[in-house]
Amino acid sequence: GWLKLGNITLRSAATRAVFHEARYNLARCRFEQALGSSGDQRNNLLARAEKDIEVTRLLTPDMGGDPWRDRYDALLKKIQTVQGKSPVGLGATSK
Repeated sequence: GWLKLGNITLRSAATRAVFHEARYNLARCRFEQALGSSGDQRNNLLARAEKDIEVTRLLTPDMGGDPWRDRYDALLKKIQTVQGKSPVGLGATSK
């Protein structure tokens, strides 16, 4: 669902907002699924959600502008907190 939609919409500047909605929801869904899981499955889902955001930053360094960047940052901080990491989010390189 969300992964395929993101891949399709990345190709066009006209659909960039849909791309970011898809990429954000992909990471958010994996995060929420991880919250209902345990052990290795939980850790793998959290790592994948974190990676989804990292890949999005590689594909679109502006992260879709301030509104989307803020949403990605907040979600990444939640992911990092659940992982037991320091919640730095996108950090100093996000802008």
